[in-house]
Amino acid sequence: MDENRARDKVYGAGNWRIVWEARSKHGFSKMHYLSNKEAVRLYEDAYYQYFKKNPEKLEWISGFKDVYDNSETNVNSGLDYSIQESNSVHLQDISIRRCMVRLGMQFKGKDLLQIRSVGPGAAFGPGNIPFHLRYMVPPPELELKGWWKPGSIESFYQSNKRLQVREKAAWRLNLCPATIMFATGNEGKFESAKKAFEGLGEKELAGSLDQMDLGTSEPYTDVMKNAEHKARVAFATLIQECICDDSALVVPALGGWPGANVKRVLQEMGLEAFLRRLDGTNREAYFHQVLVYADRGGELHFFEEKGEMGIFADKPRGTLKPWHKSELMRAFIPASERPKPEREPKTVAELDENKPMVRPGRYREFAEFYRQKQLMRERELRDSYGYDDEGRRERD
Repeated sequence: MDENRARDKVYGAGNWRIVWEARSKHGFSKMHYLSNKEAVRLYEDAYYQYFKKNPEKLEWISGFKDVYDNSETNVNSGLDYSIQESNSVHLQDISIRRCMVRLGMQFKGKDLLQIRSVGPGAAFGPGNIPFHLRYMVPPPELELKGWWKPGSIESFYQSNKRLQVREKAAWRLNLCPATIMFATGNEGKFESAKKAFEGLGEKELAGSLDQMDLGTSEPYTDVMKNAEHKARVAFATLIQECICDDSALVVPALGGWPGANVKRVLQEMGLEAFLRRLDGTNREAYFHQVLVYADRGGELHFFEEKGEMGIFADKPRGTLKPWHKSELMRAFIPASERPKPEREPKTVAELDENKPMVRPGRYREFAEFYRQKQLMRERELRDSYGYDDEGRRERD
């Protein structure tokens, strides 16, 4: 499901649009909203002003055959922003081409230059080029470390983006129990969350979850920072309430290794090699888990949980279920299974599927928090649109 389909599902087709907030130089009292075409023109103008002041930078770029963002097919867009042939929107390459025309230059090289976060073209990405109308970005400025810099073109494009919903449709759309997007590409993690909510008796909350893979990186060695990064990227992309869940595996005997890098370690080593790494040490470990909820205003709420100390078996056992989010479940023995003198303790993958999840504390805390937020939202909507507690229109 792409972003537009997700918004149609939540707000109804034709009931929403994306706009950009434009702040007057004289303050917030004179704000208006820009269409996508107007916002992109400002995006391009920022590039134009930068290259006008730094002509040698554009001269260097002209030494290439052309520029692109996420795919070499981007060159097919030429000077037309409406031609978006790839899975994600690319604007910086088109802006640079148009600046070449506006400043009377042309490409004359043989190789393509990627304008992305890495490589020689990284310096010309929208996260590094300053936005020329700095006053227009209203505080608090949305900042994602490692993606864009404060005061950059990308900061304007993301910080000023707003989702507008038709006021007359707000109550009938029943926005209170809206879809909560779980931003993850891990199907097991998504199913695990649904199972956790169902186990807590939160079937409505479980049913409101939807999944979208945004391919967000994990640039930090700290699980809290990774979870925060994912949530900020998810909200900036979807502009709707969403959750992200991240985990770190802590083996105290190894100084906390592998920590937040557990996914990469497993990909590089494999599970059996990982278990051999624990030979001769205390095999006890626990999971440090963080759930982050981005509400409709983009504010982040954290629900942290330190799991009970378990232990790793010598070899993998059991079969992964759809709600198991990691291959580690074939080797991790939860605390509830220790000790078991009458039989060999079971790994998570060997447990009966009806057995409750191990300490779904963060999901419980989130569910309680979300219920309270829902009640407040419903009350505000009733007051705003003149409905009583039974959903009937009150008389004036």
